[in-house]
Amino acid sequence: MTTIDWSNIFFNQGAPLLILGFILWFMVKPLFEAHVKNINKNTEILEDLVASCKEMKTQYEILHKRFEVLEDKLNSK
Repeated sequence: MTTIDWSNIFFNQGAPLLILGFILWFMVKPLFEAHVKNINKNTEILEDLVASCKEMKTQYEILHKRFEVLEDKLNSK
């Protein structure tokens, strides 16, 4: 193949693909970054929710034990 053939192949196929690649990169990259940011925010919210649920579980267990103690005192009288 001659130099002219390679340049024709590049300008007919390579250049449009490069242009399309740059366009997609600058259009899709911000969308991808926003999606990742949203996932990170949701992960933080879920971590807070799980921590809150664990705290509520321990409080429930403490209250349940107190209730059992009170119930035992009432039943013993």
